[in-house]
Amino acid sequence: MRKSRLNLYSFWVITSLVIVLAIAYFDLQIVASEDVIQVQYISDDAYYYLALARNFTALGLWTFDSGHSVTSGFHPLLAYLLFVIYWATTPTMAEFVKYGLVFSSLITIVSLLIVWVFGLKFGKPHYFIFRV
Repeated sequence: MRKSRLNLYSFWVITSLVIVLAIAYFDLQIVASEDVIQVQYISDDAYYYLALARNFTALGLWTFDSGHSVTSGFHPLLAYLLFVIYWATTPTMAEFVKYGLVFSSLITIVSLLIVWVFGLKFGKPHYFIFRV
């Protein structure tokens, strides 16, 4: 009975690690692809946040429409993180889209790895499959 439990545990460890690696590989393919492909993987909200960060850098206001109205109803942590990236690099829009994709991928992969490590710590790697 002990041996089958160990085999099941190993199965979940390997399966969950393969999932994390597959997602990381998929993210790298998108980041390394042409602009035309990258645009297909950016959500509408991402463009909204990119515009917010750009306008906050230029105008000091959280505005989407270049200062005509002040914006509310967004997640400040993400907006401030993107603002720091924009402020530090002053990228072109294509570069900023790539930075946004990389940033999003890093958040996803780090989150998945944290959940994976917690699953291993508690001896339940299948936790990863059901909680993400």
